[in-house]
Amino acid sequence: MKRRSFLQGIGASGVMLALPSWGHAETIKFQLHNKNGQRILLNSLNNSNYWNGVDVERPTGLLYDEFKLKKLTEGYLTFISGEGGEDFVLEDVVQSVLNFQNKLPNHMAGAKAMKYIARGIDPHFGVPYTDMLFVGDMDFFYCEYFQRMYRYDLPDGRTICAFEKLTKKLAGDELWAKYEKVKKDTIDKADLRWPILNDVLPVTEVFGMYIIEPGTTRSMRVTMTAKLRFGDGTGFLAQWGSDLPYLVRSGTLNGFDASVGVAKGVKSGAYKL
Repeated sequence: MKRRSFLQGIGASGVMLALPSWGHAETIKFQLHNKNGQRILLNSLNNSNYWNGVDVERPTGLLYDEFKLKKLTEGYLTFISGEGGEDFVLEDVVQSVLNFQNKLPNHMAGAKAMKYIARGIDPHFGVPYTDMLFVGDMDFFYCEYFQRMYRYDLPDGRTICAFEKLTKKLAGDELWAKYEKVKKDTIDKADLRWPILNDVLPVTEVFGMYIIEPGTTRSMRVTMTAKLRFGDGTGFLAQWGSDLPYLVRSGTLNGFDASVGVAKGVKSGAYKL
């Protein structure tokens, strides 16, 4: 497989299926500490007019069957949808998203290091969570951020895995010091390129969700909607790349294939906790 930047994969990390349209009348609810991200994601689900006016791709014969991209005040919100080309059970898909994103480097060259740090029950929301460090190769530099992902099981049998950037304010001083040490050790041990291209830049904003439910032609579907953006202080290349529609689209679609590989590994039993 040709070497791809992390930007060409992170949009779809952890999921290989998606949902083209919502046929549920009830209001969907979940919580993030990033209230702006929570508002955007829930609005994209519960407001039937949210995606009006955006171009919609509906290809056939691919792992995904719908793609949309919406311009926000800063950056883009991506939506990808499909059934992955084969049958999966719900729990395998959920586990691929929640607990096996660290296997993405086996399927995607741009995923440099993806290390789980903690799992448990989130003390604020009372739902299962996982914390992970992401280090990605973006060709001209590297990127990093900590992610916290939550599992919300809906009353109708669907599951939402919602995620956000984990910050020092959320983690607290003691936990943050531990996480920073993990990051330093991980980056120090990583096989980086020659020094001029070794900058490791923090991602400014990350949030999103995966929604897993029964499919139509295959057994399962998942909707993945997400935003990843580099802001002030991260440099021209980083900001330019995360605000260029072609690269954002390419990132979402290319990462989709890698995530199918992860799900197949969970399904076959090759990937186990």
